[in-house]
Amino acid sequence: MLKDLDVYQPYVWEYSRLNISNTVLSKRKIEEMVNTGLVTGWDDPRLHTIQGLRRRGYTPSMINKFCAKIGVARTGNENLTSYKKLEFYAREELNATAPRTFAVLDPVELEIVNYDDVAEKQVEACIFPPDKTKGVNTLQVTKNIYVDAADFSETEKGGFFGIMPGQVVCLRYGPFV
Repeated sequence: MLKDLDVYQPYVWEYSRLNISNTVLSKRKIEEMVNTGLVTGWDDPRLHTIQGLRRRGYTPSMINKFCAKIGVARTGNENLTSYKKLEFYAREELNATAPRTFAVLDPVELEIVNYDDVAEKQVEACIFPPDKTKGVNTLQVTKNIYVDAADFSETEKGGFFGIMPGQVVCLRYGPFV
């Protein structure tokens, strides 16, 4: 019609869709999940919608960097991007902006019986692990320390890498126990 009227004909660019592995991105399928009550709404954190990602804690800069790095394709809808790339760019930003700290949610008290043999009574923990120049916390290693219950077992288990009888484990920034 524009050609017959002899008016400007804008060029239409068509791009292929974004497919992320192990996610549902189809508006039709998401709407069906919302209507059947499988999810609470379009802003459910389990969905990879913009609102869902924001509720999950992704910042606009994380999402923009992900989109910029994966690029755009002009042909084929079978291009599949791993969700791990999105997590990588989130982790990359958090490494630069989120300070680290320690917390034990389900504590188990551990007594170091050979505490006198521990060489370092104070250890330094990076606040921003990739960049030690941004600051460190000095932690005091005492005879009694707390570890998470999920990292402790009183019996030997195959494939368990936490603290258990007969297994030497290095504590983060601390001694071997």
